[in-house]
Amino acid sequence: MTWGTTHKSSSILVGILLLCLAIWSFGFIHLAYADTSQQKTTTASPIIIPKQENVDTVIAFQHPVIVEGVVTNSIIAVGGNILLRKGSYSAFVLSIGGTVKQEPGSIVTEGVFAIGPDQKIFTTLTLAAFMSIGLYFLNTSIAAVLFVTFAGGGSLIFGRDERISSLIGRKYIRLLATGLAITMIPVLLVFASYASPSIWLATIAVFLLYALLGVSGMVIVTNKIGRTIMEFAGRKIGRVASLYGAIAILLVMNLPLIGILAFLSLWILGIGSMWTLLLRPGLVR
Repeated sequence: MTWGTTHKSSSILVGILLLCLAIWSFGFIHLAYADTSQQKTTTASPIIIPKQENVDTVIAFQHPVIVEGVVTNSIIAVGGNILLRKGSYSAFVLSIGGTVKQEPGSIVTEGVFAIGPDQKIFTTLTLAAFMSIGLYFLNTSIAAVLFVTFAGGGSLIFGRDERISSLIGRKYIRLLATGLAITMIPVLLVFASYASPSIWLATIAVFLLYALLGVSGMVIVTNKIGRTIMEFAGRKIGRVASLYGAIAILLVMNLPLIGILAFLSLWILGIGSMWTLLLRPGLVR
């Protein structure tokens, strides 16, 4: 999960809202009404904010909105028009599937936006909604798998981890350089595969081995971070150190951009650490 918790919660809420709006616009959701050929179509009654009235937010579905007073926050109309009378005050105005008319003398402090009833627009909203929701659940799933793997794996190797952690603390620059050099191997293989497609199977096999090496290395890094946190807090180091390390890594990953860079750095450090252990197995004996 490389996005902020607050941003994730906001993205899924926005995604759900966009999805509902798009589905409604396609006509899959209809408001109940009497459908007879002899009955005249009736216009939905408008929502009116009279003069001298002050409200925070106005949200309308298939109802026109007429503002004569003050709306301190937002006006959102789906499937309805918005009319801003002279002397009215609004902060943010949005009409989806309708129009916005602003009479001279009306005040809007932040902006006026109108999205017309265009099929392409609503198709885009639908795709954006599905992508937003899908990315949220994908990030959540990846975060859950990584958390269990790092914390559980770190707990399993805790008994042999002290010497490994000591190695990372002393030679992390060398381990980073080693991990970066190994990381270049699958990257170069990808470019080579474009020139010679026959080696794609070998490239995929190398990538799988690289991923296994990276996950194993991250378990080691997780324990090192957890041990450092517990030492700094003055607590007795135990198997719970991997839990502290996993939580710290996931929290850092939530920082926009910085989280991605930090995770890549830790991943490369883990690659270098695991490669060093493969060459010097005596460290875990």
